Amino acid sequence: MEQLLLVLDIANPDPEDLAAIFRTAHSIKGGAATFGFTALTETTHILESLLDRARNNELVLRRDMIDTFLATKDVLQDQLAAYRASTEPNMEAAIAICAKLERLNERRRGAAGCRTDAPAAIRRRERAACVRRRTGDRSYRRRWQLGRRVRTRGHATE
Repeated sequence: MEQLLLVLDIANPDPEDLAAIFRTAHSIKGGAATFGFTALTETTHILESLLDRARNNELVLRRDMIDTFLATKDVLQDQLAAYRASTEPNMEAAIAICAKLERLNERRRGAAGCRTDAPAAIRRRERAACVRRRTGDRSYRRRWQLGRRVRTRGHATE
């Protein structure tokens, strides 16, 4: 993935290269999910979504995006090394890179005309916030807070 990202022509990306980069992220995510590597799965999922948009010509690549993708690859390597050592990955690094990827994702949505007329404070409140909560068994659960409703693994509660 790194080699393809480094040689990618941003102005005119080769569709085969984009597809290969996407497939790599997709394979990493699938393997991570199979082994229960939650942080690796979640980080790769966001990266995969952006790469999917790029390969489907829904997203115009920029240099800062490629730099973020390369930084994500480094975080993924660190996460995998932590899992191999039977330790927890650095969650601060994972949260930071996921936030960068989400910002790239949000910029794309804003360019498509989604609520850009609303003040930034309102957009932040409306946006789903992923909250990670450490549980006693060393795993992480994801909760999405959507207004006053909270979704935990697909189940809505008030």
